[in-house]
Amino acid sequence: MYYFRLDNTQLTVNLIDFPDAADLRVGEPVTYVFEVKNTGSNPLKINQVMTECDCLIPEFVSKEIIVGGSTRVEIQYIPQKNGEFSMNALLDANTAPPYTVLTMGGSVQ
Repeated sequence: MYYFRLDNTQLTVNLIDFPDAADLRVGEPVTYVFEVKNTGSNPLKINQVMTECDCLIPEFVSKEIIVGGSTRVEIQYIPQKNGEFSMNALLDANTAPPYTVLTMGGSVQ
């Protein structure tokens, strides 16, 4: 059985602010900022942002984003160890498919 949602829309995501490599230190929080733009024909609803560990803390305003409008999703990362990293968060919205991956990466000093 298939279910179709008639209120689906589309979005684009851009990483607009991220920490300098020199700012990444174990135990010190840094913030990644993503701009989420509604590029579809219906209002965009961000339901939740899911993260792969407790070291990622998402912050966003759960509201409808009008067609052509945008909002910011901020994800605070608290590095746990030195070295290269790549972390993901899933943005759940009324899009098809419903999940969009937000990727953060760098090297912790």
